[in-house]
Amino acid sequence: MKLKDIMLKNIIRIDNYDDYRLHFAAACDGQEPLDVYTDSFERWMDWQKSYRGSDRFPVKYIISFMKFYPKPGISLFGGIFEVTGRHWELVETDPSNFYDMKFVEDYSEYIGRLIVETPTSESGNHSMRRELTQKKYDSIKVLAILPAAYGYNVSLGDDIS
Repeated sequence: MKLKDIMLKNIIRIDNYDDYRLHFAAACDGQEPLDVYTDSFERWMDWQKSYRGSDRFPVKYIISFMKFYPKPGISLFGGIFEVTGRHWELVETDPSNFYDMKFVEDYSEYIGRLIVETPTSESGNHSMRRELTQKKYDSIKVLAILPAAYGYNVSLGDDIS
């Protein structure tokens, strides 16, 4: 009997896709999001607030992942954030505080533990920052759930591809 893949949609349930956007964070300004996360969760939360040339998150909720650079093609769940405000007046002076974000407790037990296959877009990059469709979301495969959060005396085994 062939086992069925575990899909993200079976773990993190979404009712209204128009309210959400997936964010697969990748290196920016010489910093890897995985390093920011393992340094401190507060720094990871601050990473979500930055303006990077456009309103990346014109939705109510962000489901955030970080590129897991030691193993290409996979990402680690970083939490769900609610966008509660935008500060257009800070774009030029303090872009690191553009978004007001509120951490959402739902599914927080999976932060740093849930590993997914990073979807690629038509252009080949690992971004799904545009609208989230059910088809896109339903296609994301879960590769593993770690026993504890990565970076806190837990590492990925070689069997995760």
